[in-house]
Amino acid sequence: MISRAGVTATLLLAVGACVPYVPRPVEPAAHPAEYRARRLDDPKLVDWVARWAARPEPRRWTDRQLALAALGLRAELERARADWRTAMAAARSAAARPQPGIEAGVERAVSGSEGQSPWVVSLAGLFGIELGGKRGARLQQARARTAVAEGELRLTAWRIVQGARAAVAAVALAEAELQQARREVEALAEVLTLERARYEEASLTLAELQTYDVGRVKPDTRYAQTFAQQRPSDGQRIPTLAALFEHVAEAGDRRVRFNIETKLSPLEPGVTVDAATFVRLLLGVIKAHGTPAALTINTLSAGDFVGEMGFMDGTELYASKVALGDCSVLGLEREKLESVLTTHPEIVYRVMRAIIRVVHQIQRRLSMQQVELSNYIYKQHGRY
Repeated sequence: MISRAGVTATLLLAVGACVPYVPRPVEPAAHPAEYRARRLDDPKLVDWVARWAARPEPRRWTDRQLALAALGLRAELERARADWRTAMAAARSAAARPQPGIEAGVERAVSGSEGQSPWVVSLAGLFGIELGGKRGARLQQARARTAVAEGELRLTAWRIVQGARAAVAAVALAEAELQQARREVEALAEVLTLERARYEEASLTLAELQTYDVGRVKPDTRYAQTFAQQRPSDGQRIPTLAALFEHVAEAGDRRVRFNIETKLSPLEPGVTVDAATFVRLLLGVIKAHGTPAALTINTLSAGDFVGEMGFMDGTELYASKVALGDCSVLGLEREKLESVLTTHPEIVYRVMRAIIRVVHQIQRRLSMQQVELSNYIYKQHGRY
């Protein structure tokens, strides 16, 4: 018969073998705040990096120190390390042999001799034996998983280190480009200040303007990299528009057309003459040199659109517009038009239909001009 003390000892042994579970609820909202709060000057992070490398100096970290910091902060490395430890624990469990055990039983006999206890107590020893190489196969599989987990851990660490070093190189390159850009901006600002001062003093003559060599872009600038295929022509000066017309006329090539872009800024009206005077002087030079046929002047009338492509895709306008007389211009902003889409869809539809009609006409005209240009170049079809 099993005593009460034996039952109590068995229960205490079972309870003592259990691992207590402490719940740790996941707080998704706390993770972004913790991520943003991480800093390189965190004393704990600095001490951790100092265990494996020289102690970082304030705001002067080496690539090795930054790589170590990345290894300490990146969550994927901790996850890979946990998978590796889990695989090692599984390998130890797979290597374990079946443990011997004891099985006890108590039952009550319904028949038997009088005078004897009706309770029957049985005690048996349990010994497990694995046959057919089961333990070896299980252990080999667990070791293979451990090797894979270790490889994933090393690969994750390598990727983190390479990513940190690549980021350091990118930051260094960006800082160098930023410094170069700042120097260029400072130089251009200085030139602009000098030229503006001379313009206000009316001391920049045409002869002085033509002392500038515009035969090539400054080679060590980012602007020059944009035009890497451009061929330099040293010694070229800034010509006047009249001189340009005369040079083309001397060449005798009547196929040359001119695309003249005026440089006017409404933000700085004092830098140049007013727009009306500018256009009047420009047209005077054009008429004096007999080149109006080589120019295209677009004139807008009532009901026409201007800037329709910029309205569609947000592209900044590049051409200036000058009114020939008093006129009324209706400005339309895309955001405001879209705001009435649900309340007044008919208005939005009619406006967009008109814009698409204009865009379609422009596209059709460009297609026809492209075909004519292609026919002229390759001397084919009809008149050619």
